[in-house]
Amino acid sequence: MGKTEFTSALRRLGLHDPAFLDRCFTLADESQDGRVGFQEFFDTIFVFLHGNSSQTAEFEFSMWAGRDSTYMHYAHFEEFYATGCRMDHTRSAPPAVVRSDAQSAFSRADTDGDGLLDREEFVRAWPALPSQLAGLSMQHHF
Repeated sequence: MGKTEFTSALRRLGLHDPAFLDRCFTLADESQDGRVGFQEFFDTIFVFLHGNSSQTAEFEFSMWAGRDSTYMHYAHFEEFYATGCRMDHTRSAPPAVVRSDAQSAFSRADTDGDGLLDREEFVRAWPALPSQLAGLSMQHHF
């Protein structure tokens, strides 16, 4: 399936944020041919529906930092954080508050103080991230 079909399928599952859908498609398209095969689609959906906390965190890290990235810059973390807040329909906050909260969460997660989050730091921080980021997991929708 192409990007339009993929995003349409996820919209039917209650996911509507364009940034999330775009990054999710890019990560699901493992062969990078602009199409998501059945196995790629299944693997993506499986992580969201049945993945444990570590699997979901690993997927989110890859989605926002990049499939082959070993670290996440603050700008990617802030986009990830803001998207999670937008997807939580029970809470809205002004952009300045979201940025401040994202900076605080990033600082806590960056345990080695290098200004980057590696996979381990992100996965360790995942359970402590605010509950509004649960909107990034499809488990939250079901």
